[in-house]
Order: sequence, then C-alpha cells, then structure tokens
Amino acid sequence: MLRIIASLLLVVLASCNSSSDCNQTVCGSSCVDVSTDPLNCGACGHSCGLGICTASACTCPSSSPPTVMMCPNDPVIGWTCVDLNTDPLNCGACGHSCGLGTCTASQCTCSSSPPTVMLCPNSPVNGTCIDTASDVNNCGNCGKVCTVYWSSNVICTNGSCACPPGTLTCPGAGIGTWICVTTGKCPY
Repeated sequence: MLRIIASLLLVVLASCNSSSDCNQTVCGSSCVDVSTDPLNCGACGHSCGLGICTASACTCPSSSPPTVMMCPNDPVIGWTCVDLNTDPLNCGACGHSCGLGTCTASQCTCSSSPPTVMLCPNSPVNGTCIDTASDVNNCGNCGKVCTVYWSSNVICTNGSCACPPGTLTCPGAGIGTWICVTTGKCPY
C-alpha cells in the first residue's frame, strides 16, 4: 500500500494539469519555478540558452569565456546567453545569422552542398551563407539584386531574375530594365 501511495505522489509531483495542482507556474504539463528554471525563465518557454536563471532573469555565468554573452533572441523570448564562437544565429556578434551555414570561431562557414550556397559579405562582421539560386538580393551571385533592373514582384529562380509564374515579362521604362505585369499587355 505504501508503494502505491508513493507512486501516486511521484506522478502528482512530476506533472500537473492545472494551476490548482501547482503552487508554481504550469508550463505544458509541468510545474516549474520561473524564477530559477533556465528553460522557463520568467515565463514558459523562455530559455536562457547557455545561461542561468536568477530572479526570473537570464544571465551568463561569471565563469563564461569572453565569447559567451547575452544577446536579444526575439521579442517574445527576450535575451539568451549564447557563445558567439559557435551560435549560427549570433556568429561573431549578436544578431548576425549565418543563414544556411554554421558558425566556427566566430566566422560563418557554408556547406559545399548545394553548390549555389555562397558566403555573401552582407555585414561588417562576416558574411552570411545564402542560396544564390533563389535569393532576390543575391541572385546568381552575391550582391546581384533583382529589383535594380526588375520590378518589385520579381523572383529569383535557378540564379536568374524572372517574373513570377502567371505574369508577363516586359521591357521597363529605363534602358536594361524589366517589369512583370499581370494585365497581359506590356505598357511600353
């Protein structure tokens, strides 16, 4: 009988389904202390990353190397402790994303597959790995912006600027410019 009571007590302590079962905060089906839980710091789902949670706020441990620091994660989650040497969303500096790449020694590196992924120098910190087969700001090569010579609703497909399906490609008003129209007739 004592085993059954102990097992039931463990089940109740391990999970809860409503705030009446929990004197802390219910996150999913668990009771957590949002003032100290690094996975739910201050609110459910707010992870401190590499950090610790003290008084509902994330901080990086004082023993962290200098590349570990607090960076803004997003408007909902807030700040997270990250390592600028390895975090692909904060590579070398807070907010610098490697895009399709990885972060090694605070530098973005691109994988060799697919071959259209290139390290494009789009920030003063280091570049971002971008698939030049489909990015309208780096179409076919880094820095080739489709909207310079094309209308704003242009797409990048297989590394070439083009009008989206269902539109007509027409010469634009300027020399070497193009527009995409849906009317079925070119205006110029």
